[in-house]
This record gives sequence, structure tokens and C-alpha cells, in this order.
Amino acid sequence: MKGLRGSIPTDFPYFHVEFGLDKGYVHVIDDEKQFKSSLGLDVIRGMLQLPEEDMHRRRRHESVAAQKLAVAKFFQEWEPFDWTKQLN
Repeated sequence: MKGLRGSIPTDFPYFHVEFGLDKGYVHVIDDEKQFKSSLGLDVIRGMLQLPEEDMHRRRRHESVAAQKLAVAKFFQEWEPFDWTKQLN
């Protein structure tokens, strides 16, 4: 099996998102001038089932300490779903 990189010609523009070890989404970019840079946000928004307006709000400015707490909480909540443990 060639895999994704072996299937796409060199220097061919594309957008790629992986969902675990064996699933993903590839979008070929036909015209780079018309490509919406928000595609990545739209994919994440769809995965999280968020309304479109939630992804385009201005971000709140949080302290570094608050951001570190949020990251620690995310890692704790994500731990049961962490597929990278399968790589060891």
C-alpha cells in the first residue's frame, strides 16, 4: 500500500486531517487562490458539532497560568482516548 504521501503527486496542494491511526480526510486544493483558509477550523467545528459562529468569535485573552491549567485539564480528560499510546 502506497499510503497518502505515495498517492499524491509531488508538490500537489492538499489539506489533510487524521482521525487516529487509520482514518482521515484529504481535500485536494484545485485552485489555491480560491482555497478557504478556514477549512481546518470548519473540520474541527464539524467534529465538535459546534455552530459556525463559535469558531469565529474573538478569542479571550487568558493568563499563561489559566492556559496551563486548561491544557492540564485537557490532557487529563483526553487520556482515555489518547491513541498515541498505541505507538509504543
